[in-house]
Amino acid sequence: MNLSEKLTGRTSYFQYYNRLKLTFGRPTAKVSSLAILTIFTVIFFILFAIMPTFKTIASLRREIDDTKTVEAKLRQKIQALDQAEILFGQVSPGLNSLNLVLPPGPEFERLAWQFYWLAGQNQLTIVNGTLNEFKADFVPVDLTLTGSYPNIKKFVDGINRLDRLIGIDELTISAKAVRSAGGTLSANFKLKAFYLKSL
Repeated sequence: MNLSEKLTGRTSYFQYYNRLKLTFGRPTAKVSSLAILTIFTVIFFILFAIMPTFKTIASLRREIDDTKTVEAKLRQKIQALDQAEILFGQVSPGLNSLNLVLPPGPEFERLAWQFYWLAGQNQLTIVNGTLNEFKADFVPVDLTLTGSYPNIKKFVDGINRLDRLIGIDELTISAKAVRSAGGTLSANFKLKAFYLKSL
């Protein structure tokens, strides 16, 4: 490339530069370039500033919806607990009766006192009484009483009316000698006094 070509190339470059300078110097070009710059700035902020904000808002809305769902479920549980408390309040007076019918343990002393009291109420004499070694959920009882037949019958009825669950497995009534209807009889009971074993 010779010197004239170099100068011509430079000249064309300067001419091109001068034309650009003139073009960008015009007011319409200044406004256009400012508009393009503004558009690119808005796009930049949308992509890097506003979009993450929208994503954050969407995730917060999801969290709010989840929180509302959890709150609704908690309200249902609270209502169920309130209802259970009301039902327990209605049933709790009967729990004391249940503890008497099926006590939490064998309660030997109370059981012995009940038999002694029941025999006295029905004018019977306790000849022999044994509370055997208790099983998993009941206490075996052997009891021998003497008295009249009507009083023995009242004793049996009294066992059924006691506030404890007692089953009669066997009852044997005998007399030492044949006597009149009002004579003394011997009654041998095999009983089961139940209790509620702890789970």
